[in-house]
Parts: sequence; C-alpha cells; structure tokens
Amino acid sequence: MKPPKKAPAKVAPPVLTGPAKLAEVARVIYELNRDLGKICMLPHQRDAALEQLKVYGRDSKDADPMFTNEGIETNTRHAFNSPSFTTSRCALRCLANAMLLNPSARARFVELHYEKKLCQRLKNGNQEDELLVSRIIFLTTYGGNIDIENLIDHHHLADNINHNIARHAKQYDEAHKIEEIQSDRPSYSFMKDDTDPSVVSLIHYDAVNLSLELEYIGPNLATFSDRDRMSLLPETSQNRIWRDITSGIEYMHAQNVTHLDIKPQNILLQEGGRAVLCDFDISVRGAKPVPCNAGTPWYVPPEHIFDGRRGREGDVWPFGGTMLFVTLHKEAHGKMLNWLREVRRAADAAPKNLSLVRSMLEPNPRKRITAAQLTIELAAQVSWKSSGSELVANLALLNI
Repeated sequence: MKPPKKAPAKVAPPVLTGPAKLAEVARVIYELNRDLGKICMLPHQRDAALEQLKVYGRDSKDADPMFTNEGIETNTRHAFNSPSFTTSRCALRCLANAMLLNPSARARFVELHYEKKLCQRLKNGNQEDELLVSRIIFLTTYGGNIDIENLIDHHHLADNINHNIARHAKQYDEAHKIEEIQSDRPSYSFMKDDTDPSVVSLIHYDAVNLSLELEYIGPNLATFSDRDRMSLLPETSQNRIWRDITSGIEYMHAQNVTHLDIKPQNILLQEGGRAVLCDFDISVRGAKPVPCNAGTPWYVPPEHIFDGRRGREGDVWPFGGTMLFVTLHKEAHGKMLNWLREVRRAADAAPKNLSLVRSMLEPNPRKRITAAQLTIELAAQVSWKSSGSELVANLALLNI
C-alpha cells in the first residue's frame, strides 16, 4: 500500500520591490477604491488585499500610492465605514503605518474630517481598536494640525480616554483580587493523587474561575443519622472514621494547612469504608491562629469566642465534636457559651473508654491534644483484629 501523498507546502508570495511593488500597490489601492463605489470583492478578498497593502506599507519606498489623497481616503473609508470589524482593523493598520511613515498623510487624513467616528471608535471596548485609534490621534498632532480642543469639547475624546483608563484599572483590580485570594488560600498541591488517602483528591483546579473538580467519594457523615439525629454508623465504621480523619488532619497540618471547618458534613464515607476529609473552601496556610468568622457555629472551638481566632488546635476540637456525634449518637447543639457548656457536659459524661474525645474537646487550645499526638495514641491503644475482610477495633483498649 502506497503512503498517501503529502500536500505541497504553501510558499509565501515573493516580496515585490521597485517598479513591480509600485505597480502592485497602485493596483490594490485602485481595487479597494472601486470596491467602495460598487462592491466587487468578497469579504476575504477585501481583507487579503488590505493585509497585502499593510505589508507593502511597512517600507515607504515604492509605496507612494498609499500616501496620496486617494490612498489615504480609501483606507480611511474602509477603516471607519465598513460593517466588518475585521476589514476595519485591517484598514486601520494600513492607515496607521502610512501616517507613521509619511507626515503628509497625517494632514490628508485630518482634511477628511473623520473626527467624530475616530473618537467614537475609542468607545467599543476593543483593545486593538483602542491602540490603533490612539496611535492615529497621536500622529495627527505631529504635522496633521488636528484640533484637539474640538475633539475634547465636541467629540468626548477626554471622556472616552478616561472611560478606557477606568476600564483597564478595573481589569487590573480584578486580576489583583484574584492574586490576593489565591495567595491567602493554601496551595492545592496537597490534594493531588499521591497525597494522604484521607484527604479528598484534586482532579482539576481552575485558578481563574476559582473552581475545583474533586474525586467522588460518597455521602457525608450527617446522612448516616435518623430523624432524631442519632448516628446509625456501626462500631467498626466509627473507629475507621476516627483513624482515617486523624491521619488526614495530621497530614494537612504537616503541609502547613489549617482546615477551619471540620464537621460531619465535610467528612465523606466511601463504599469500602474509607473516611475522607473534604471542603477546603475556607482553609488557610500557616500554623498560627487567624481571624475567621466563617464555619459552622456548632463546630467552632471555644477560643474563637474569646479572641475571634482559630488555628490548628481549632481543627482538633470540632473533630472531637464530630466523634461525639459518631460514637455517642449525640450532636453538639446550642449556641455560643450555652452550647460550649453542653458540649463539655457531654464530653465529661462520655464513657471512660472515650477519654480521647474529652482530650479533643479540651477548652484550652494549649492543652488540647494535637492531631499528631492523637495518631500516636490511637496507634498505641487500638488493636486491630482481622475478622474476614473487616477490621474490628477493640474500644476497651482506649482507656487512659
């Protein structure tokens, strides 16, 4: 079987010089001018002719027809009268080149009295139009004798320029705000596939639109409760949650990230039993406590009430409240101090074998157990026995 023939490569047309270039420039100007009186060119032909004229106009030598009255008027009419923005911009480029290279072309343009359309073109919000028109206006002040005061007083030149400056400033502010938001948020690299299995994996991150695509895990802990908000999770699942989320919090803190919103709704359960921490929307970088008014009131640590700040210790406390919901079938209710007292009473009333929960709910953040310490305690005091394919925790060994 013969291989298919390759299409021949396109060869750029030779660049004309001397009399040949002069004749070609005159021909193109003539065709474009004739097209203005009676349409005789298709849009792509018109644009190609203007593009060709732009190339020839980069060097004023042998391009004299571009700088004549006919040449300047032809380009001006295509630039400001064409309904096609593509054609118009092609002509604007030709006009700007001609006015840059030939001072007499500037005066010829001014004599056509396109001041109104020139200033109006600054209002369409297109950056290329803004650049080309601004260049043309600037060039007319050198040898063109344009009446700038007339443009300001009657054609709103100053207003249009101020509007464009404000638009550019707004775009800069929006970009700057995005940078500030991203600098305050943690790097999402700690959520990639090779991270701790107890932290949800990141599939895609769109920094511009601030959107995340995360792996699907399963329902959250809050769905595993009855109408009275009593947990329906079996004992084996309870211990797996404790172990997995402790590992996730320890990993997260080691990556210099504080979650700030740990609660049953932000812990997902996979079908195989794996517990995964998710929703890092208000998480922050750093280990020091930070001001934070976001989060769920039922799971806000007590130190936040007194100084309005939360840190790593503030991740352990709400996880303790979550484990109350999971292990004692009781969710931490109430508001502020009354709620804190209720949580403390619930923790104090917890069975002796749940003393780790009490350590997690210690009101003093300096005395509260850390995620790393919790990992060590769980590893030291929990023995896991294999029963078929299911891991069973011996809660009796949790006594301190």
